[in-house]
Order: sequence, then structure tokens, then C-alpha cells
Amino acid sequence: MREQQVWSGFRRGRIGFAVLVLVVCTALAAGEPPARASLQQILLGLDRASDLYLDTALRFACTEKVVEWDLGSPKVHKFEYLFVYDNSRGFQDYRMVVSKGQRQPANPVGLGVRLFLERPYMWVLVFNRTRQDKYHYQILGTENIGGIQTVQVRFEPIAPYKESVNDWFGTAWIDPSRYQIVRVEAMKTEDFEEQKRLEEDEKDKTLPPGEGLGRSYRIQRVSTDFTVLKNGMRFPGKAKVVSTLYYLPKRPKGPNPEVISEGHSTQTYSKYRFYGVRTFEEVQRILSSAQRPAR
Repeated sequence: MREQQVWSGFRRGRIGFAVLVLVVCTALAAGEPPARASLQQILLGLDRASDLYLDTALRFACTEKVVEWDLGSPKVHKFEYLFVYDNSRGFQDYRMVVSKGQRQPANPVGLGVRLFLERPYMWVLVFNRTRQDKYHYQILGTENIGGIQTVQVRFEPIAPYKESVNDWFGTAWIDPSRYQIVRVEAMKTEDFEEQKRLEEDEKDKTLPPGEGLGRSYRIQRVSTDFTVLKNGMRFPGKAKVVSTLYYLPKRPKGPNPEVISEGHSTQTYSKYRFYGVRTFEEVQRILSSAQRPAR
């Protein structure tokens, strides 16, 4: 699938933007994805869809369950997760725990949770127009996920990397009929660089002087599945974080590289309560016109 090397930073020109708006609007009005949708069409649709999450009308809460497996028995934590979007502060999410009948703010790290994805909703920002000049994008192909024929879009940040802006490498599976994210698999820039180092060292079959008997590599990968539907919008149902420690010996005696240890956690989201959300008709109107949600 990597033979398609069609990278784009996607900068809009006035004429090109108008043409793309017309094509995407026609397809969305018919309730079907554009035939052989181009990368530009998909990015335009994803930009509009991302605005639905950057919307002061969106407020919800859900139950978050984090189960972490490392050494020994799994550790389970439950939180009440609240989400709002504020014009001045952007994404605002809060985790609460019930203690002695009272809800108290909670920080998973402070409670000993080592592996978790802080904001499973953040993937929409990767495709917002304010970030599209900070990433390379590439269509890899298509895949059926749960009966949905998705389009796989690879995203890679353009250096210099900035925390919380363009610091993820990954692939998103997109529902082209509504430009909603169905699944994401990704890793942070430092993990991507560590994986490249491991692959290069394994290929060269040699390690630099001073490495002793071998070298270790810690690589963390995350995934998010958007399985919850509300008024034409998708919300996360599950996230997973896997942290693997590899070891590459100078004189391998078995599988190379060796997996020394692996820890992982799952985050599941249930009991969604929507206190503010666009109607299905409003969602479709925003996706199929130049209208932007009120900020």
C-alpha cells in the first residue's frame, strides 16, 4: 500500500477550494462518498468534521474504565469523564472519581496509572485546517471495518515537532460518507524515531561501539476506536496503549530483536450523556455547506 507516494500539505487556493466545496457538498447531499475521493477532498471533509468537535454546543460526560496490565494482576480505575469546548481555552476535559459520596477531580497519573491516552478525542485535530500545513498526508488504501468501507489516511508530522500540535505519526481509518474517524493507530515522534533506530540496527546487524552486549528500545503504540454514534458524529468507545521493551543483542541466539517485557492498558467509554450536541440535521448541514459551528 505504500507504493502510493502522494504526499500533501494541502494549502487551499480560492478557486481550488471552491471546486472542492462543490464536489464534497454534492456527495454529502446525496449521502454517499465522492467517487474515488481525492486526498484533497477527504482533507476538506475531515476539516469540516473536526469543527463539529471544536464546537461550543458540544458538551457530554461518560464513564471511563482504565484497565492496566503490567507485572502481576490488572489494575482497574473508573472515572467520570466530562468534555466541553471553550473558545478561550480550547479542549477542556475533566476526570472525576466518587469518594465518600462526593465527586472529586482526579489525575490518573497521581493515582498510579502509568499507561493511558489522556485525550482520545484529540485525533480530530490532526485533520483540522489549522494543522494541515504541519502534516504530510497519504492515502494508503481501503479497508472494511465493521461493515464500513473506510479509507486509510497516513499522517506524518513535519519537523520541527511541537508538543500537542504535530507530534504523532499514524494512520486513520475514515468513513468517507460522513468524514468521521473510525479508527486510529499511532505513536509519538520519539517512539517513531526509536522504532526507526531499532529497524536500522537490526538491518545493519551491528551496534555502535560502547553498547556492551546489546541495546534496548522502549516503544509505545496507541490505538483508538470510534464506535459510539450520536447524531451522525462518532465518539471513542475504546483506546489501547501498548508499551514494549525490545532488546537487540550483539550475538543473537533466538528471535531478533527479543521482547523483554510488555505492558498495556485499555480505556473503554460507556454511558454517554450528551448535555449539548448538534442535531443530525445540523451535523449534515455543516458537513455539506460552508457553514461553521458557532464558536
